[in-house]
Amino acid sequence: MSYFDNNKWTSWIIALLVLLNIGTLSTIWLRPGSPPSNQPVQLLQEALQLNEQQSNQFKTLRDQHFGATRELQNQLMEKKREMIRLLTESPTNGVHAHALTAEIGQLHQQLDSLLIDHFTALQAICQPEQQRELGELFLKSMEKRPSK
Repeated sequence: MSYFDNNKWTSWIIALLVLLNIGTLSTIWLRPGSPPSNQPVQLLQEALQLNEQQSNQFKTLRDQHFGATRELQNQLMEKKREMIRLLTESPTNGVHAHALTAEIGQLHQQLDSLLIDHFTALQAICQPEQQRELGELFLKSMEKRPSK
């Protein structure tokens, strides 16, 4: 096998492995069609000792947050699929695939900004002691999630 044939096989194998990883991770992270459960609100209600008005506000904010992030997450996955398609069509498309990473980064930035807005909206509903506990709960939930 010549150097170029070997390099071609390596590129195809890497592209296949990347596709498999993205597919696996997307099924874990996105689970399309499943609406957010009320369980997180119930856990927050107990941990923060929310009153009924606060609980209703939390549910409303959660629904708004998931509605706002769902489209961005869909766009993010589509950009990643496009990047992989470019790489699998031709190794020379690597430059175009690299250009997509800037768009992917912007989508991640928008998601993070929405998370900041969501957290501050939740904080505004809470009393000072609840705010501290909310921050700790967010940190704990981030530690439990795999890094995206």
